[in-house]
Amino acid sequence: MTVGNINQLTSYRPYVHSALGFDTIFDDMDKFLNKMSVKGYSYPPHNIKKVNDNMFVVEVAVAGFNKDELDISVEDGNLVIKGTKVGDTANYLYKGIGSRSFTKTLKLANTVKVMETDAASLVNGILSVYLVDIIPENKQPKKITISDNS
Repeated sequence: MTVGNINQLTSYRPYVHSALGFDTIFDDMDKFLNKMSVKGYSYPPHNIKKVNDNMFVVEVAVAGFNKDELDISVEDGNLVIKGTKVGDTANYLYKGIGSRSFTKTLKLANTVKVMETDAASLVNGILSVYLVDIIPENKQPKKITISDNS
């Protein structure tokens, strides 16, 4: 098992020796923590809202982008949202609204999927992507009955 910067990431070091088969999780955590330290990672700002026990909404502030300049996909367990802005020819006296191209990647759990219908909307500069957590029947809690063998 190779975990990138395990020496720097003491928060999960105690679990490496006793967590067989979780090396991809530790690698993902390492990549995530390294990515968060990169300048510009937070652009554009986003929210993750829990609607109920199995539904989430990712909201991304994309003021100045229209739907033709946005691309949403799921690639290798990641929700990837890209905004492509072509050079703006306007003559601004002051430009405070960010409109640079971006790629925002969010790791999805194996059971989280983008909704099949009405998966995304763009309203008032907020791109909303609707996700659902579909837990397979064999992973759902099961009630065990106690027999009356006295």
